[in-house]
Amino acid sequence: MSSSYWHIKEFDSKKVDEVAKEFKLPYSIAKIMSLRGIIDREISSNFFYPDKSKLHDPYLLKDMDKAVEAIINHRDNGNKLMIFGDYDVDGVSSTAMLYQFFKSINMDVSYYIPHRDIDGYGLSKRGIDFANSIGSTLIITCDCGINAFD
Repeated sequence: MSSSYWHIKEFDSKKVDEVAKEFKLPYSIAKIMSLRGIIDREISSNFFYPDKSKLHDPYLLKDMDKAVEAIINHRDNGNKLMIFGDYDVDGVSSTAMLYQFFKSINMDVSYYIPHRDIDGYGLSKRGIDFANSIGSTLIITCDCGINAFD
């Protein structure tokens, strides 16, 4: 049996003390904030109160225009969309957010959360077969990684 080792990120205890004092926080919370680079009021404000205007332009992603056009065409033609998520918390959360968004723009949308033991990790043939069985002609994946393919 192999043993695991935790690698604790180094931190500046003086900086943690400053964060604890500045924000009137317990040391443990100040340490987490400090390790994430939240060390002053401006950074804190940007982290806890994000502003949409500071988001990166999504069209910087390769072929975003093609993806948006495909989704709009799919909706306009009344085609069914399926969101393929992941079984962990961020996969389920991102699936739920996408599902709610596509419902809000009147798309015929469903979702698939794979079973960890049966499907394994990532986009699976079983999930694609499910999409086909419900008549979905477009699959959007979220939190599935990029190395899962058959």
